[in-house]
Amino acid sequence: MTFARLLAVMLLLAIAVSAQSNPVPFIKTPLVPDAVAPGGPSFTLTVNGTGFVPGSVVQWNGTALATTFVSGSQLTATVPDAYTGQGGSPAVTVRNPAPGGGKSNFQYLSVRSATTAISFGQSAPFGLEQNVILSGTADFNGDGKLDLAFINSQQYTSSIEIALGNGDGTFQAFIDTDLTLYDPGQLTIGDFNRDGVPDMAVMDGSTTVVLLGHRDGTFDTVQPSALKSYFGIYGITNGDFNQDGKLDLAVGSYDAEQNPRIAILLGDGGGQFAAPQYFPVAGDLVLNVVAGDFNQDGHLDLAVASGNSTLVTGALDVLLGNGDGTFVSGASYDTDNYFLATICADFDGDGILDVAARTYIEQNSEQLFFFHGNGDGTFSRYPDTSLLGSSYVGLAVGDMNGDGLLDLVTATSYVTKYGLHVNDQLVVLYGRGAGTFDARYFATSQMFGLAGGDFNGDGKLDIAAWGYRSHNGPTELYLLEQSSLVTSSSFVVFGEVENGTKVTKDISVTNFGGEAVDIRRIHITQGYGYTQTNDCETSLPAGAHCTIHLTFAPEQNGLYNGAIININSSATLGHQEIGMRGAGVMK
Repeated sequence: MTFARLLAVMLLLAIAVSAQSNPVPFIKTPLVPDAVAPGGPSFTLTVNGTGFVPGSVVQWNGTALATTFVSGSQLTATVPDAYTGQGGSPAVTVRNPAPGGGKSNFQYLSVRSATTAISFGQSAPFGLEQNVILSGTADFNGDGKLDLAFINSQQYTSSIEIALGNGDGTFQAFIDTDLTLYDPGQLTIGDFNRDGVPDMAVMDGSTTVVLLGHRDGTFDTVQPSALKSYFGIYGITNGDFNQDGKLDLAVGSYDAEQNPRIAILLGDGGGQFAAPQYFPVAGDLVLNVVAGDFNQDGHLDLAVASGNSTLVTGALDVLLGNGDGTFVSGASYDTDNYFLATICADFDGDGILDVAARTYIEQNSEQLFFFHGNGDGTFSRYPDTSLLGSSYVGLAVGDMNGDGLLDLVTATSYVTKYGLHVNDQLVVLYGRGAGTFDARYFATSQMFGLAGGDFNGDGKLDIAAWGYRSHNGPTELYLLEQSSLVTSSSFVVFGEVENGTKVTKDISVTNFGGEAVDIRRIHITQGYGYTQTNDCETSLPAGAHCTIHLTFAPEQNGLYNGAIININSSATLGHQEIGMRGAGVMK
């Protein structure tokens, strides 16, 4: 055989092997079901996504389940009754066989009883450094407990900080990995070198750096990628865009002519990435990007949120993937407001990915946009949901109350024109299964970032929050754990009350759990002008309620804001808060 013919045969074999590589699978939110009651019988779990192949295996906390291949976008698996004997949040993944293949992103299934109402207890804080950004969650040390990743963003010195979770709602001291980036802003988490350990790609305004995990919360820094932009990069995600079993990056960037683009960097499976390929988007600035199979052809697509140069208007662009790392422009949707955060999931249960976006209107006014997926890469705009307050906090998704419907979580602050924080609040947007949401507000400390997950192992989704415990204090990490004690309102507004008189309003406290809950103390902080009495005993039986009588008695003109009533319960690490505000006026 001549050398030329041998070379040709080897090339054909290489192409054949490449063509036969299995992709990295992708699980879309939610699992079906996404919550089951503890102590139930065995059940069939349906996993929807992209990149499944014959031989794909659904895993439950890393243990293989008996799996049936339905199609490239669906698997079913049998979950034994022994796996759901008690509450918890097992991680569900899919592993594809070699060649290529690998483990998917994870989705948590809640083993918990559904409830009609939830509230949150606020834990004691965990100190944080200034300029730290709560950026993601993963199990970085392989102990089966969720950890938190932060960016410590400084102009000349920066680092990644990992807080390892103990599985009981507490976290260990930070583990630092230095970065060689100038003011890093966002990251994406994935297994970029295929060793089964979470890695991350971190971006600043000009490039990206990959950090390879050691399974102990520390990382090795890989050389910066070939992506270089002197005009800024914003928004990053990952996925197997060319279906070769190696994770790739999609980054909002600019080309050499300063045109906004999505840069695709194909991974080599070892933590390195090829030179970027650029694909056009509308708008002047890419703000965030999410990946999903929006036209159900088995290839990952991208939904790109962008804004104009003055961040007044925005657009949602769809880039349809060809399965080889290239994309074609799809539908584009202009909006009157720019996007703060974007997330994709099947919110209405029709098996098709939708997109939810939080948008800014003006101070103290935001909206949730909902784009219903049509299954062909296009979307239908549903009625918006108005939000009270504003902030730059992102979105988290999950079934907060175990009713089988996806909910959204964010945080806002209501601020006067003089900069006074009247309300700081966690916002839970309860999904109603048809692309509509009902907002419920919970009084909290001011937040700058949040992440959802079952951090204490009880099967209920909690919120890890980063922000101020007081308006003048340092930024800190604290946990909002779900509680069985639910108040009839999270805020009490007395309005204008004449000085020298008083107004009383009642708040009911109900135990929606299955066991009695101890109530250690009910008291008011920052409460000049406010008093309370209550008929709550030290233990509130399951299904019972008690009443707190709140009285506002102003003595002089002005706003009486910032008062908080605290309900301390042994069922939480901290307390629940009810915000109060009113104004004293002359007779």
